[in-house]
Order: sequence, then structure tokens, then C-alpha cells
Amino acid sequence: MRNLKFFFFVLILGICQAVFLDYFKIFNVKPDLLLISVIIVSLVLKPAWAVVLSLFAGIFKDTFASCSFINTFLFPLWSFFIIKLSSKLSFDELPIRMGLVFIVAIVHNIFCALIFICSGKIIPPGIILRIVIVGAFYTAIVFLLVSTELRISNGKICKLRFEPDARRDDEGVVNALR
Repeated sequence: MRNLKFFFFVLILGICQAVFLDYFKIFNVKPDLLLISVIIVSLVLKPAWAVVLSLFAGIFKDTFASCSFINTFLFPLWSFFIIKLSSKLSFDELPIRMGLVFIVAIVHNIFCALIFICSGKIIPPGIILRIVIVGAFYTAIVFLLVSTELRISNGKICKLRFEPDARRDDEGVVNALR
């Protein structure tokens, strides 16, 4: 049941990326919601399900983009890399997760640009730099917006509630989970 929720989470982010993000371009660059979903799924789910949903996200992105199965190959690799890295490091804090998203987004964009260049397509260096840098920043900022709605803690993802009558603990921190 939990895996089905994450399947719909990836599907909803994929539909949002394919349909609605054209209205929110900055310098003609969109954030990569499916890459965000791959990172979240890799941090939360068991490794087998994370890789399967990452493969689904890659197929979904390549279907609606003009890519030749680049993301179908790279998304499961990112998922595997994040799973292995999360066994060595803790990603409990939001700035660390944002740094992870930024680094993965920048390297992913560099790999995609190199694959396009090696396939014979001519892309000006200014456009590559714009896509790599602005796209990575934009993806990290959108991850911040998505993660304010979701709370990832100890491998579990919980929906936060922002209620005015939420109870506070001794340190004055809102206890949003009941």
C-alpha cells in the first residue's frame, strides 16, 4: 500500500512536470520534479522498490521529453548511488538533502549534456551552462518547496500539518505530527 502511494507520488510529479511547469520556466529552464521524486523515493523506500520507481520515473520522463532513454538509464543509477550513500551518511537534515539534490541535479545535467554532445548535436556552451547551473539551483529550490510539504524522518515520510492550534513542546517547536 505504501509503495502504491509513492507510485502515485512519482506519477503526479511526472504529470506536473510534463504539463504545468512550462508556465514556470526561468531562463527557459524547468525544475526536474522527477529527479526530485527519485531522490525522495531513494531516501525513503526499500532499495528494490526505489530502483523500480526510479526506472518508472526515467521511462516516464523519456516518454514525454525528446530524450533517447537517457533518464531511463540514469535515474536507477542515481537511486542506487543515493541508497549506497545513505547507508554511509545521514540525510536527516534539510540542508544536507538540498545539497544532495543540487549535486545530483548538476551532475545529471552535465551527463545529459555530454550525451547530447557525443551524439552529434551542437549545443552552445552558454546554453549548457545555463541549463546545468540554473536547472540545478531551480531543482534544489523546488525540492525545498516539496520538502516543506513532506517530512522525511528515519526513512519515513510524513505529511506535515500546519494548524494554528498545534501543540508545542518544551523547546517551542511545533509538534506537527500527532
